[in-house]
Amino acid sequence: MNSGTQTWNPASTRDAHWPAGGGFRHALEALLKPLRPDDVKLRVEPSPVPRLRIEGALTRHTAAAVKQAAREMVGRPAGLWQIDLSRITRWDAEGLATLVHALDLSEINGSELQLVAPPVGLRDVLEKAQLHRLFWIVDESHHD
Repeated sequence: MNSGTQTWNPASTRDAHWPAGGGFRHALEALLKPLRPDDVKLRVEPSPVPRLRIEGALTRHTAAAVKQAAREMVGRPAGLWQIDLSRITRWDAEGLATLVHALDLSEINGSELQLVAPPVGLRDVLEKAQLHRLFWIVDESHHD
């Protein structure tokens, strides 16, 4: 019986014909692909407040690269610096631990760290884990 609906068979997605632009298949492949350290882009923006912009995944697979960038940021003279989270696409517990690590590095160096514009879902996780009490979280609209 054909009711006009399509069923999804994971084994058949490789050869399936999907609409241009990827649609569901593109989204599914993005979720299922293994994460690698190059799934994150890090950019340092020096002024007016030094800012580490993270684009992509903040996970166990990318934590080492983010930690290294944070060490370089706090290696500068003490003062205010920011981690811009506005372009984070996914995160896990180790990614959150990386943010706590950056905060620890800041405190040891006598610096202040701001988390800028975390996505709503990440902000919710920070609040549920009570981590929002540790961090100075600011909205992007207040700082550009």
